[in-house]
Amino acid sequence: MLKKGTPASPATASVSDRAPASDYLDALREVPGLREAIDRACDGKALVSTWEENNRNLFAALRWQKISLAIVLSLVLGVGAFEVASALVVLVTEKRREFGILLALGGQPGLIRTTLLLAGARWACLGWPSAWRSAWRWAGCCRRESRL
Repeated sequence: MLKKGTPASPATASVSDRAPASDYLDALREVPGLREAIDRACDGKALVSTWEENNRNLFAALRWQKISLAIVLSLVLGVGAFEVASALVVLVTEKRREFGILLALGGQPGLIRTTLLLAGARWACLGWPSAWRSAWRWAGCCRRESRL
């Protein structure tokens, strides 16, 4: 429903029924064409702008926030991967004598390699869920504090 305001106030659009979200998204995609149609209908006598044009700085800030968040999360993921790799290197370095003993007793190098890979996979499988659980708990604490 499009309401015509007073000459000094802008026209506003409101939605009175509950349509599916896809209808609203389709309507948002049609906004630039609607803006041009209104501008042509007014013969350039009216200043016509969309909400996106009026809030360009907000969208730019949101875009930068998304980029910076992706960079920070990538760095966190990289540090975590480096930590796992360094833990495995330390494990191999500390167990070097034991590996030599196993090889001297007739152990196969492929079996030792598989054992180490399974140990790394075990630590990864144990660490991943606990990291998610900690992150969700921390996020819940942040949400509670922001409501105060």
